[in-house]
Amino acid sequence: MPRFSEPNMKVFFAAALIKGSVFFLLLSGPSTADEKKGPKVTVKVCIDLRIGGKDTGWMVIGLFGKTLPKTLDNFVALNFKLKHYGPGWVSMANTGKDSNGSQVFITTVKTAWLDGKHIVFSKVLQGMEVVRKVARAKTDGQDKPLKDVTIADCGKIQVEKPFAIAKE
Repeated sequence: MPRFSEPNMKVFFAAALIKGSVFFLLLSGPSTADEKKGPKVTVKVCIDLRIGGKDTGWMVIGLFGKTLPKTLDNFVALNFKLKHYGPGWVSMANTGKDSNGSQVFITTVKTAWLDGKHIVFSKVLQGMEVVRKVARAKTDGQDKPLKDVTIADCGKIQVEKPFAIAKE
C-alpha cells in the first residue's frame, strides 16, 4: 500500500505509486504547449485517498500529455520545461541521473528550489483540500504518518478537448 509522508517543512508529500499504477501512461502526441497559457491537460486522473482507513476525499489531477508525452508514457524521459509554480503541482521525485522512480509529490506552496531537479508532469485540478489533509496528518519522528495513507481507488478520464491551465 502506498504511504504519503509529510516533510518537516510541510512543503510537499511523496507517494509511492501502487503496483505500477501506470493507468495514465497511455498518452501520446507531440511535445508542444502554448507556454503563455500554460501546459495543456490531455487526461485527468481521479484518486480516492484514505487516512487510517477513513475516506479523505477525491483528487482530480490533470496530466500534461502534449508537453511531456514521454514522461507520461514511461516515466523515464526527463523534461524540465515546467516549474513548481505554486500549490498543486505534481512532480516525479528523483535522487540523481536516471533515478526517476515511482514516487511523486504534490507541492503545497511555491517551491522554486525544486525546479530543474524534479519533473513536473501534472497539476491538481480538484481536491487540494485532500492534499492539505494529508499534509497535516500526524507523523512520527521519522516523518512517517502515524496512520496509513492509501489510495483506495483511481481511474482515468479522457479529456475531449485539451485545455491550458494557468502557471500559478
